Amino acid sequence: MVSQIDHIATAPHDPAPGPRPIRWRRGRVVTLAVAVGVVAAGVPTGIAYAGDIAHGVHVLGVDVGGRSTAEAARLLERRLAGRVTAPVQVRVGGSEVTFTAADAGLTLDARASARRAADTRPAPWTAVFGSRDVDPVVSLDLEKLTRILQPHVGTQGTAPVWPAIRFPGAAPGERPTGSALTPVTVAPRAGRGLNRHAAAERVREGWLRTARIDLPITDVTPVTTAADLDTLKTDLAEPAVAHPVTLTVDGRDVEITPAAIAASLTIESDADGRVVPRVDPAKLRTALAPVLATVQTAPTDATFTLHNGQPVAVPDAPGRAVDFDAAAKALLDVLGRPAPRRITAGTVPVPAARTAQTLRDLGIVELVSTFTTKMLPGQARNRNIKLVADLARGTVVPAGATFSLNKLTGDRTLAKGYLMAPVIENGKIKNAPGGGISQFATTAFNAGYYAGMVDVEHRPHSYHFDRYPAVIEATTIYPELDMAWRNDSPHAVLVDTQWTETSLTVSLFGTKRFDIETVYGPKTNVTSPPAITLAEADCNATDGIPGFRQEAWRVFEQNGVELKRERFAWTYRAEPKFTCAPR
Repeated sequence: MVSQIDHIATAPHDPAPGPRPIRWRRGRVVTLAVAVGVVAAGVPTGIAYAGDIAHGVHVLGVDVGGRSTAEAARLLERRLAGRVTAPVQVRVGGSEVTFTAADAGLTLDARASARRAADTRPAPWTAVFGSRDVDPVVSLDLEKLTRILQPHVGTQGTAPVWPAIRFPGAAPGERPTGSALTPVTVAPRAGRGLNRHAAAERVREGWLRTARIDLPITDVTPVTTAADLDTLKTDLAEPAVAHPVTLTVDGRDVEITPAAIAASLTIESDADGRVVPRVDPAKLRTALAPVLATVQTAPTDATFTLHNGQPVAVPDAPGRAVDFDAAAKALLDVLGRPAPRRITAGTVPVPAARTAQTLRDLGIVELVSTFTTKMLPGQARNRNIKLVADLARGTVVPAGATFSLNKLTGDRTLAKGYLMAPVIENGKIKNAPGGGISQFATTAFNAGYYAGMVDVEHRPHSYHFDRYPAVIEATTIYPELDMAWRNDSPHAVLVDTQWTETSLTVSLFGTKRFDIETVYGPKTNVTSPPAITLAEADCNATDGIPGFRQEAWRVFEQNGVELKRERFAWTYRAEPKFTCAPR
């Protein structure tokens, strides 16, 4: 019997009322399904990864998907600029604090954030129909943030006691006696305040995301315990100062005494209460300073010398100093050992502060001005003048700097080698330490005057002495009255001094700018000296000098053309003819 189904399937010329149905084979269905799946999968993949950064990736709410890394970085910088520069609001317990991101070293690295976004590969369908947030790259300065936040803990917390081991004994160089160098421990104690690392992480995460960052007051426990301290004391601190250590530098020995060890050994905690012993190189250098001359050489600065009247640079020479970084490390390594203890350290070069090239760059190439005044041989005042001249010789006055006589000499005292010599005191000629230095003041003033330097401070004498030019001369009283001029040229000047038993010369070398001459006006208001008899122990007789008023103009010229004039004027009193009465 033939079934109805078989009959229908095989019947020819079936008059179907609608469109003819498609007939599928099983293999064709599977093949087509795979093809459609591949095409369907490829479409979102191409969309998702069109640029360096996949679609659907966000940084702090900014959609950076489909962009190149460089484009994304620029977009982040532009879109987040307002948030980066806005004040940072933080609440420390119950205390509010506001600061700028720059104050705490908070920075957003837009380029690194864009690179991080580019490294993120969300699933293709997620990229098309969803989004993926990527954390920004943010950094901060832990120490700066701690300095900002810590004061706001205030009375909300209790400061912990940070652990330490200290030596309250003898100073470096002294021989310790008894218990002078016995180490003393400072036991740690927990407190309450800010956990600075946790606080920093909260600030880093909350910045650019929230309007205010809340930081709790929590327990703060020092990392190093009391047991740790006891071990450090037994194993390091006590044996460290039990014996000296011999330091050998280039074959020469220096003893590091227990006092020097104690002065340079630091057993203090860091900001987290962690004790890390170290030898401070700077403190070790200070402690050994009295004995370093045998193993170190000081550098020699370049100087000028005059050759055929021209300044010539004398080269500098570098020095050698103990490599205290290496010495400190080597010392720490042996402090826990028994005697004898020995370490070695090399030396490092120490450059001169002023090199020959530095001098050549100063523009000191020629004689700019020179001035000479006369002295009478055999007078005590001449010794004082020579002392100051020797002190001033070789002084380099940089461009823009001021040469000050009082700054050069300080107080002129007998202890410094100055002699008693005549000075003007309340109109009388008296003796005082450093008398006669006004002659150096006048000579140096004129050297600066004829070099075109700016007159900063000077005052002529009360009486006119013919060894000085009228008006353009100077006296000095320490510290009330100075002689000073400023080097307003673009080049430095070198001060050179020369003296004989009958003369003093001050010369300035640099780069010449002007030709200077002095034009005098006539003497007016001439007064005669009165005769006065003095009955005083410290009496100096004088012949008397007339008084007068006079003007002088400093004329600046270049290539024969007058540039300007400066007026100087002074009224001299008549010096009385003092006679000393018999006593």
